[in-house]
Amino acid sequence: MSSQAPRPSLAHKRAILFPQNEAKPFLVWVLCSRNVYSQNEDDERQVEYETAGIHPLLGMDKPIFGTVPIERNCKRARNLGSRRLTLTFRDAFLKDGSTINRGILNSVKLSGTVHHSWCGPVVAMRETLNGRYEDITLDDFRHVIDYFVTYNKSETPEITAPLDHKCTGRTIRGVKICCYGENKLHGAEPYIPVEVEEMHPARSLLSVDRNISPISKLLESPLRLWRFAESQTWVDTPGWNYNMSPESKQDAALLMSETDLGNEFWGWAPLSWNIDIGNVLVIRADDTDLYVDELRLMCYFIRRKLRPKFEDASNGEYPKAYVVKKSSTVTSEELQDFIKARLSKVKWLTAGVEFIEAIPRNNTGKIVRRRLSSGDYTNHSALTANGGPKL
Repeated sequence: MSSQAPRPSLAHKRAILFPQNEAKPFLVWVLCSRNVYSQNEDDERQVEYETAGIHPLLGMDKPIFGTVPIERNCKRARNLGSRRLTLTFRDAFLKDGSTINRGILNSVKLSGTVHHSWCGPVVAMRETLNGRYEDITLDDFRHVIDYFVTYNKSETPEITAPLDHKCTGRTIRGVKICCYGENKLHGAEPYIPVEVEEMHPARSLLSVDRNISPISKLLESPLRLWRFAESQTWVDTPGWNYNMSPESKQDAALLMSETDLGNEFWGWAPLSWNIDIGNVLVIRADDTDLYVDELRLMCYFIRRKLRPKFEDASNGEYPKAYVVKKSSTVTSEELQDFIKARLSKVKWLTAGVEFIEAIPRNNTGKIVRRRLSSGDYTNHSALTANGGPKL
């Protein structure tokens, strides 16, 4: 820090810049401006806060920037107390041509592996909880490096200890549901107990309201599902000759079945949870431990008890495909084989495949499903045979 240039003014605060194309980070001075805010003109109560002039460090094109707060060091299980650190970066780095940040990669080195592609320049600053900036310190630098190591870390080590084993720190128990490919080719158990660290993507704030199992919510034990990134490795696996798709798993699809009676897909999982599923991590939505026996029992209940009730409530209806041919050579058998290889048995086209000239639609272009079941495949008078509006 002794090599840093003198402070230009009292309003300047020390920050750390991780440059995009240089091997090492360096200290910089950032001008912080004090502002006053009040809810309305008649309100005498005013709130003071500071803004940091970081734009010149992120690029002269004045990019939109994103900010990530750091209030806890998950690697060392330490809260930062009365301060927090902020990382500011180019928010559109995925599409503005920014390259991998060499300064971050070289700073981490032996501390661990960076699990996120940080691109473009990144600025680290120190901030008090009341919105005032302070000079960043070497101790803060250690917390920033630990954050780079733990952020987006998706490894989930298997728990081999006894059932009463307690996870350390803020790590929780979860369950890995292995896909058919993992079961058949690697001999993996259907359910594997795993440790899920605090910074795992499934536990991040971005995942709080996403991929919650609708059925588990009705059972008052909401579960969150998260797919492992290697799901595509199971697609079209060489030598696979089982009557199922290697990347599929019925339990995961059933957990995501729609339970809203007002939804047209009631009783079915969304398409994104019907194909290319792969291995799936399941954790409790309330961030407490989930045990294998609990998940196994729930999946058994859904598969053996609830699934038949879904089918009975559908008045004995079975899946059927209405297809407009683009190729004159495709056959009903080929389409059925395609579905059987990718979806669970309850989604097979038991009622067959019917080739039609056009899909019936209304004035807005929405498919009129009741006409399909009644055999009326003509479109509304305002639509042509291919579904487009008449001119």
